Amino acid sequence: MCGIPPCRYINSNGLFELFRGYSETLNSLVYQAVDKSNTINRLQLVLLVIEGCCICALVVAYMAWLLKKVRLLENRAHTDGGQC
Repeated sequence: MCGIPPCRYINSNGLFELFRGYSETLNSLVYQAVDKSNTINRLQLVLLVIEGCCICALVVAYMAWLLKKVRLLENRAHTDGGQC
């Protein structure tokens, strides 16, 4: 250390290395968080599309069942001579 007291060597050289290490670590943590959030966003979008498709299919099936029921009631009303 060429005659420099250890405390002065750490003060003059250690802080910059620590700052650079902290900065690189924080940057890598931010990149990891962004990557994971993108994955979560894609997963949520896929689940939303699947949920929307399932709900639409259920609504279409329910409407078809209701129309079938109405058609049967109309047929029954026409075969009974118009009396309910």
